Amino acid sequence: MKAINDELYNDVLTILEKRNKTIYKKFLNLEDVKKDNSLEKARATKSNNKIEEIKKAIIEIGIEKKREPTKYEIHKKTNIAYVTINKYYDELVNFFS
Repeated sequence: MKAINDELYNDVLTILEKRNKTIYKKFLNLEDVKKDNSLEKARATKSNNKIEEIKKAIIEIGIEKKREPTKYEIHKKTNIAYVTINKYYDELVNFFS
């Protein structure tokens, strides 16, 4: 989605304010939409949940096997895709070692 150009948005608002009050009120609601970043929040929450799952698996496998877990073992335990595990594996294993 393209970002709304602030200058153009303000120009349209001033025109609408003078000509049509009902459309003007609807346009004011666009300002709220412009600030809404719920998709970013959802992605961040999902990433944090996956990181927490990987952390738990590393701790549990580390306790069971008494060694650093492999990516394969983490995948088997959590069923998280290898791409995601690869993304966070190095920093999490180093953090817990």
